Amino acid sequence: MTQKKKRILVIAGICFAVYFIAIFFVASAVLTRMAPEKLAEFLGRPVAVEKIRANPLTLSVTVYGLEIKDKNKTDPFVRFEKLYVNAEAWSLIRRGLVLKRVLLEKPEIHVARLSGATFNFSDLLAGEKEEENPAEEKSPAEPFGFAVANISVVDGTVVYRDLPFGKTHTISPINWQVPFISNFIRHRNRKLEPALTLSVDGATLSVDVQTKPFKNSMETVVDMALSGVSIPRYTAYMPKDRIGFQVEQGDVDITTQISFYKENDRSVVTVQGQAAIVDLDVKDREGDGLFTLPRLAVTVLPSVVTESRLHVGEVQVQSPILSVIRQADGVINLAGLVISGEAAATADENTLLAETETVAETEEDGQASPQADVAESEQASETVPPGQPAEAAEPDPPAVADAPEEDTSEPFVVDVDRFVLTGGTARFVDFAVAGPEDGPVENAISDLNVTVAPFTTAPEKESRFDVSALINGAAPLNVSGQMVLTPLSVESDVRLSDVALAWGQPYLPDNVRLVINDGRAAVSGHLSLAAAKEGQISATVTGEAGVKDFATSDPEKGESFLRWSDFTLDGIKVSTPPLRVNVDSIAFTDLAQQVVVFEDGATNIARIFISPETPAEPADHAPEAAEPKDTGASVTPIQIGRFLMNNTELKFADRSVDPHYATRLTLTDLKVTGLTSEDFKAADVMAKGTIDGYAPVRITGAINPLGTDLFMDLDVKLSNMEMVPLSAYTGKYIGRAIEKGKMDLDLQYDIQQKVLSADNHILLDQFTLGNTVESPEAMNLPVGLAVALLKDRKGVIDVNLPVSGRIDDPEFRVGRIVFKALANLITKAATSPFALVGSLVGGGEEMRFIEFEPGWAELDELGRQKLDGVKKLLVERPALKLEILGYADPDADRRALAAIALERTIKAPALEKLGQKGESPDSETLATAILPAGQYDRTLRRIYEKEVEEKPIEGVVVKKADDPTLSIEEMETAIVERRAGAVTDAELGLLAKQRAEKVKDYLLSDETLSPERVFMKAPGNIFKTADGEFAASRVELGVQ
Repeated sequence: MTQKKKRILVIAGICFAVYFIAIFFVASAVLTRMAPEKLAEFLGRPVAVEKIRANPLTLSVTVYGLEIKDKNKTDPFVRFEKLYVNAEAWSLIRRGLVLKRVLLEKPEIHVARLSGATFNFSDLLAGEKEEENPAEEKSPAEPFGFAVANISVVDGTVVYRDLPFGKTHTISPINWQVPFISNFIRHRNRKLEPALTLSVDGATLSVDVQTKPFKNSMETVVDMALSGVSIPRYTAYMPKDRIGFQVEQGDVDITTQISFYKENDRSVVTVQGQAAIVDLDVKDREGDGLFTLPRLAVTVLPSVVTESRLHVGEVQVQSPILSVIRQADGVINLAGLVISGEAAATADENTLLAETETVAETEEDGQASPQADVAESEQASETVPPGQPAEAAEPDPPAVADAPEEDTSEPFVVDVDRFVLTGGTARFVDFAVAGPEDGPVENAISDLNVTVAPFTTAPEKESRFDVSALINGAAPLNVSGQMVLTPLSVESDVRLSDVALAWGQPYLPDNVRLVINDGRAAVSGHLSLAAAKEGQISATVTGEAGVKDFATSDPEKGESFLRWSDFTLDGIKVSTPPLRVNVDSIAFTDLAQQVVVFEDGATNIARIFISPETPAEPADHAPEAAEPKDTGASVTPIQIGRFLMNNTELKFADRSVDPHYATRLTLTDLKVTGLTSEDFKAADVMAKGTIDGYAPVRITGAINPLGTDLFMDLDVKLSNMEMVPLSAYTGKYIGRAIEKGKMDLDLQYDIQQKVLSADNHILLDQFTLGNTVESPEAMNLPVGLAVALLKDRKGVIDVNLPVSGRIDDPEFRVGRIVFKALANLITKAATSPFALVGSLVGGGEEMRFIEFEPGWAELDELGRQKLDGVKKLLVERPALKLEILGYADPDADRRALAAIALERTIKAPALEKLGQKGESPDSETLATAILPAGQYDRTLRRIYEKEVEEKPIEGVVVKKADDPTLSIEEMETAIVERRAGAVTDAELGLLAKQRAEKVKDYLLSDETLSPERVFMKAPGNIFKTADGEFAASRVELGVQ
């Protein structure tokens, strides 16, 4: 080597040494001193660096112990132990950045949320502003080339403090590896494979990526695994003013793969993976259990989400438990899960106040609040620009709503191969009603299993489902079928059995005090739903239902009220719209009901079904006029093929009477066929049975209770019913017991257009009243007389009681009307006995009046006809006895007796020739006595002269006897008027007595009647006056 070359080498070595020393020592020292100052000035925070080393030989820079404090100069903000960057000399040749190693050890970042959207670094972002005059768009230049190998972040930490919520989250350790990344052309097809692992509050996350970010296709595959995420840590960020629950426990595990690539400007994103929630426990605000879920697992098969499809392989839900609680005030805990309204607004104010107090506490501790700086910058940004008064600030122009564009995108489709829920439970606890021992009512759905396979939201694609459960551990429920979501279509079979009706006991209305002792319901059927026109849903339900072994009782006495062994509804079909109801058959078997009247007169029905009390209206309150009913309202079409009742027993017991009364109606067969709501059709009715096991009952006819107006045409026949047990009622209400008797009934009831027309045909055989019963409630009715009048010689009473009325009259009661008709019938026996039996004797009430000619006691033809009718009545009514009362007219009979006496005096010679000397001739004899010509006139004038002319009355002018103008009539009238005054009351009494005797003699003229049944009775006053219909000269007949 020449001396020159050696000199050059020495000089180069010295230069290199100087360069190395300058770079390694001088630059490192300068950077160690200057870098913290510049960073602190830029960041507005204290910055410290332990040391910086630059190695010119390896082209590397190492920073040790960098620490940036928070703005309060106390809390840490950013720090790391070591940052190592190693470049390659090839960077100059390749005209790009080439790093062969980047290492960051133990970095720490401390983030704090102060309030709202204000963080401890917000002041660093506040100064960033967009350029007011952005540069004109330029064509994109060739990107700066780089290649970095071996990027590592080791044991990093991120601490996030949420001051308003008082929460701190730590992400540590963070380890990130990037083997190689380059945008050089020759590297663009090389996969970038970064890997990230970290732990967040105990949850671990690992992310492995394979990507070609600088290739046009941007092919990327991301594998991510997240496990042990604690749900309660993050539910704290849910707005407390909006939720009424808290998550006590629960973890989330997720394993997923996301792939992405671009093809012809089309992005394709594919996802797949698994997710699980384990040991979820949710409680309400009071700490009561709300929902638990041991495990929920979802498996997502490869799905191209950019093509609006998600393919779920399986969803597994294991043993969820839902607790539903209704409090005593009726509020259900589920209703409080989401809170809205004024309560939420108040909570918002409280949250804001809490955040402000939290920040204030931070300031009181002597720490500067970054929030204050941010608030100042925000305030400055809201200030009106300089030179412009506040009043000049123009409001924003009103927004103009754009017309909505029609959504032409494909609907997102979710396909689930299999959804499985096993061992589910739903518990219902109700404190609003009283359960056993006054505790809450508890019900549960257990063993809930749901399988949906497959399920899809795709239009016109079918999903199948199968649901099974157990209600209260005893009633199995099964629901299965298929459905289509678009357009909606559901076909489902439902089966439910062994539902204890006693479970519904606590939910009976307060005015229903029925005790349900037994009974199990079952239902099976098919449900069809389909989307119809104009957004309506058409529905059809078919199937059958029934209740077995139903039994109820009176809560006070514990006595049976209503029970049956079987009740069935067969052939049910209900469809809508429009609503139509069809039932093939409704049947009861062994139905038994007991109606009891207790000692106080109340019935068990009234005690079980308590009528609500209607408040009385003020006296001055006039009732409003009732609005006319809309008679044109449509009636829901209802068709019931058959209504059957087999072996029905209806019992009635009355303990308010003494002795107690009890009876039962047993219907061995009741059948109603063809029930319909169509007004022009009626159902046929046929029933047969017995009363008390011996008296046959038969019901036939037609009925339509489902039409607009009730239609009924029924014939009820009852025969051979013993009447002695009814003594309890006859003794109480009429004061007489029943000695014996049987009853037949033939009732015909017709209702049309709300008008009732009924015929109550009653036949009593050998009905005989017994002993007298002392009863304060007995009515003063002539029952004995009525019985005697109505009972024929065979011992039969045959009565017809027609009644009528409008059933829409609020005061209308059938029983009340029948009882009133019967009472009127009995009363009529006393007031109008002959009218009561008029059809029997060929007359009416006029039969009791036997009229006589004034002054005479002789029967005319009409009188004899009436008495013949009375004789027939007494023969047909052997229990009757007849009373005869004679009467006289004080005026007519006096004049008549005087006239008869005058005629008898004048015709005395003729009567003597007829052998009537000294006797009182009858009218016929007196009429046949004829005097010689002129004798009657001469004798009459002598009597007139002697009794009238010779005995003048002061103030009365009379004609002389020899006055040729004086007629026979004038003389007879004048004499009778003088003699009538001399007729005594005794003579009139005798006439009345003779009339009564004449009637009695005629009635007893043969052996038809026995004398023991005919009585003469002295009237209280023998005088009568004519009443316009019957003469006062008469005999009145009475019966008893």
